[in-house]
Amino acid sequence: MRKFFVGIFILLCSLALYAQSNGSKKFIDGYEDLQWGSSVEKVKNKYSNLSREWDVACQSGEECWTAVSDSVTRVFRFYNKKLYFVRVIYDDMTQQQFNALSEKLIAKYGKVYFEMEKDEKVKFGYQWLASSDLFVTLSVNNKINGFGAKMGEWIFVEYYSRLILKEMQSAEAENIEL
Repeated sequence: MRKFFVGIFILLCSLALYAQSNGSKKFIDGYEDLQWGSSVEKVKNKYSNLSREWDVACQSGEECWTAVSDSVTRVFRFYNKKLYFVRVIYDDMTQQQFNALSEKLIAKYGKVYFEMEKDEKVKFGYQWLASSDLFVTLSVNNKINGFGAKMGEWIFVEYYSRLILKEMQSAEAENIEL
């Protein structure tokens, strides 16, 4: 019986890899045409309205930058001067816009995705492991004020490098005293 489940698991993994290996997919390990490890200057060339954020959410060794346009806010995070994370924030999105965004992500990253775990902030979401170092999430999140009341929803699409994130965690582990 155990061999049967292992066989089914291997078959499902093979199908998932085959579904995502479609040659028509065009993406890099990074965000749009910015590869992971790009410098702030390279991102500024693409987003001229990029501004530095002095936010408590930035961790040690990180720099946070934002670019705001009419419809979205993009948050870029750099670790040791290397781009590793981008969050695209959509505010006041209609159901039709959300459906179009979902379909666009599925068309780009494939139909094989995993549901995110829900909590008080995340209503629901999906995750794609698009390549060896590109992880993409789409989530609907509750806007919560300082008193804990829900005030609406944000839609996030996050792109990040698993390798640079591991590098950050390793560096932090070295700084922890036991």
